[in-house]
Amino acid sequence: MTVENPLLQFNPALFSRGSSRINASQIRKVFDLAAQRKDPINLSIGQPDFPVPPEVKQAMITAIEQNQTAYTQTQGLYSLRERLAQKLQEENGIRSWSGHDLSPEEIMVSPGVSASLYLLFSIFINPGDEIILVDPYFLMYEGLANYFQAKIHFVRETHLLEDLEKVAHEKIKFFLFSSPSNPTGNIFDEQTLKSIVPVLERYGILAIADEIYEKFDFEKAHVSLASFYPRTITLNGFSKSYALTGMRLGYAAAPRDVVEKMATIQQYTFVCAPQPTQQAGLRAVSVDLSHHIQDYKERRDLIYGLLKDHFTIHKPSGAFYIFPWLKNAGPDTSQKFSQRAVEENVLIVPGNIFTQRPGGFRISFATSREKLEAGAKILVQLANEFA
Repeated sequence: MTVENPLLQFNPALFSRGSSRINASQIRKVFDLAAQRKDPINLSIGQPDFPVPPEVKQAMITAIEQNQTAYTQTQGLYSLRERLAQKLQEENGIRSWSGHDLSPEEIMVSPGVSASLYLLFSIFINPGDEIILVDPYFLMYEGLANYFQAKIHFVRETHLLEDLEKVAHEKIKFFLFSSPSNPTGNIFDEQTLKSIVPVLERYGILAIADEIYEKFDFEKAHVSLASFYPRTITLNGFSKSYALTGMRLGYAAAPRDVVEKMATIQQYTFVCAPQPTQQAGLRAVSVDLSHHIQDYKERRDLIYGLLKDHFTIHKPSGAFYIFPWLKNAGPDTSQKFSQRAVEENVLIVPGNIFTQRPGGFRISFATSREKLEAGAKILVQLANEFA
């Protein structure tokens, strides 16, 4: 009989308490599931299905051929930060908090917006600090809040001002939201955002605006909160717009003191974004994406038309997601419906990882029209099962 040596067995007690506050991403689980199934109708993938633009590819290739593969400054290449400051000022109307021209020293480049979010939670949140999230929300927001032990107040996307007035107070550290939204595709228009500014000003609340889907704006509704509420940190990146999801490049526009704090933490974590990717970003800023955006708008119209009579559903103004809701849903309806979809070889993301409310699920329409039509047909049939 073999006697196991206890010293060779891993002791789970070694894990930190923080690591137990977050679970594996449900989206990653769907990714793994997709790899196991034969030709699934995959409506779960949160990345563009068009290739990286040729000129952006070439910028990376040239950087590698010219041996531009070393570390950069922690906060990113100066030339890239200079160009991003110019872009944010000219296209988004964002200036520095003091009202001056945005400078490269107020731009922080990181390996993806996800890294920027981690850095911001690291520099702002102590256990017990309070934040506000818009529901539905990108699952990483809640995950990081739990990891850093923040107390979350949720405000409904459809009742933003009403709910914000109820939960806002002087101890809130920040208000974090995405527009265009992952997972709903909602865009907060200028009127809506301006309506909440008096509440934010009343309590001096910092806003963090995640604008990673900015280019996917089908109704020309997107506006940057930072253009009229200076106490805003703006996040953006290249993963979605330029199909660079695996190349990891994002950035933040923030006061110099905040950038310096972010850079300090980045020195000990991510170090810097990859230099060839930064060179690609420098080229990408000037690339025209209008033909891709028009294509995605047509797909948005297609999937919305196929589902609108069978689910409670809002027509998304941006991103490449749509978020249907099942009627008369119970606490575990999202999971059960998503599992039934998997059994029919359709992959969607259960909505419970994005919202406190039951019955929703996320569809990505960044796939072919044929798959959208086939997937929608099956989802409609399943909706009848759950009616």
